Amino acid sequence: FSLQRCEENYEDLSECGADEADSSSKPLQGQEVAIASLGSSAFQKQHIAKFGFGLATELQSLGATMIKEVMTIDAAKGKTEQKESFRRWENMVVDMEKGRNLGWVP
Repeated sequence: FSLQRCEENYEDLSECGADEADSSSKPLQGQEVAIASLGSSAFQKQHIAKFGFGLATELQSLGATMIKEVMTIDAAKGKTEQKESFRRWENMVVDMEKGRNLGWVP
C-alpha cells in the first residue's frame, strides 16, 4: 500500500472493452484504494456521489481492493463542511498508512 495524493494517471487501464478483456486480467491486482466522493443531498439522495461509487466498482473490477467504503461528502452542507469532511477522510487514510508501516494494521 503506497499513499498517493490526487495525482493524475494518464495510463488508460481500460483500453480494451469488456468483451475483449481476459477475465483473469486484473491490472490493479494488489493495489489498495480509498475514495472520497463529492455529491449533493439537495438533489436525489439515492444518487448522492454516484460517480465515486461507480469509480469504486470499476477499480474493483480491475483488481483493486477498497481499504474503506466510499466516503460521501455532501456539497449541500457548504464549503467549510466539505473541506472538514475531506480532511477527516484524508487523515484517516494517512493514519491507516502510518499504522500499516508500523505494523499496527493488517
